[in-house]
Amino acid sequence: MRLAYPLAVDLEVINACNLACQHCMVDSHKQPAPNLLGLNEIQSLMDELADNGVASISITGGEPFLRSDLREIVKYAANRNFAIQISTNGILLDDDILPVLTDERVLVNVSIDGATAETHDLIRGRKGTFDKVCANIKRMVASGVNVRTETTLMMYNVNQ
Repeated sequence: MRLAYPLAVDLEVINACNLACQHCMVDSHKQPAPNLLGLNEIQSLMDELADNGVASISITGGEPFLRSDLREIVKYAANRNFAIQISTNGILLDDDILPVLTDERVLVNVSIDGATAETHDLIRGRKGTFDKVCANIKRMVASGVNVRTETTLMMYNVNQ
């Protein structure tokens, strides 16, 4: 048997990012590209994927939480019965999306690239990110969101 579609898809919903991480291979910019897929295009793509047996979508970027319509993207993916993950740097989190993440059983992958604020902030390119990310992880966990941390090992953090 040969699959016509994969079982899992990474869906890059934005190329912009609010950080400047040393190791990032995504060509992220401060502003989204003008050819960014719109909500209707993303929904059509999800329809095609769901209709062809794709079971899981990982929403990526750039930083997905920069999209003002992320709630709608997540809700639509859930309505199409996808298992949903979001990969984020964990900085941008508003109270309005917490119930959506919980209700739709989204797994949120948060990058933590150091055991200390000094290391993490150095890698992420901005002071204060470690404390903000840790606070947001606590908020998500307290709200019942499934959270997983991920670390990119490199010379700055390998011994932590």
